[in-house]
Amino acid sequence: MADVWMPTLKMKLSRAEFDCLPRHPSYKYELIGGVTWISPWPRHGHASLRLSRFRPAADDVAKAELRNATAADFEALVPIFEAAFGHLQPYASLDEATCQKAAESALKQTFDGGDGPLIEEASFVALDEGKIAGAVLITLVPGGDPSESESFQWHVAPPKDLWKKTKAQPHLTWVFVRRFEQGGGIGTQLLQKAVRVLKKLGYATVWTTFLIGNESSVQWHWRNGFELSPGVMSKRRRWRGLV
Repeated sequence: MADVWMPTLKMKLSRAEFDCLPRHPSYKYELIGGVTWISPWPRHGHASLRLSRFRPAADDVAKAELRNATAADFEALVPIFEAAFGHLQPYASLDEATCQKAAESALKQTFDGGDGPLIEEASFVALDEGKIAGAVLITLVPGGDPSESESFQWHVAPPKDLWKKTKAQPHLTWVFVRRFEQGGGIGTQLLQKAVRVLKKLGYATVWTTFLIGNESSVQWHWRNGFELSPGVMSKRRRWRGLV
């Protein structure tokens, strides 16, 4: 649904001007009859973390106070979410009012179960002097082959307490921290807490999804031990006998 918030741009450019345009992997660039079309082309990558292998270095983990996230945190989380992602696609192209609306929509969908049942026991907020500084929200997706889109989408509403039966697949839907506290270890601390709960519940892995081009997200996941899942046409799938 990222392309809902990504505008299509149309402008007249020469071939030389078109060739000089900076490119972003979330957009498609076409020059047709002297008219340049810049259209949304969001592509997503997936990665998986084996919970038994997650051992962050002590220096990477903050010491913020944590508690379980609830729907009552929604209003406080919106501006943090907006500031954390506002400089990245699909939010970077939006004006302030629209960006806030997009942030509200994304979080509402998660809390309302639109991204799958929220695993309440494994979702947390971090507190700094009593104020929310970040959050991790874990939901359940159907599971199966992480390179297949069907593994991430529920077509029939699942039971809300599915996680209590250790069914389906945990998915790191959102992890975000106040803009000027990013890189201080709060995100990793939130993930560490979620991992401990998921292991206690009996899960072995947690999946994640990121927009191609969001390099900071890719680096954070890599640093915390996530392994990139092969795409549908990947040679790694053939080597592993997946196709």
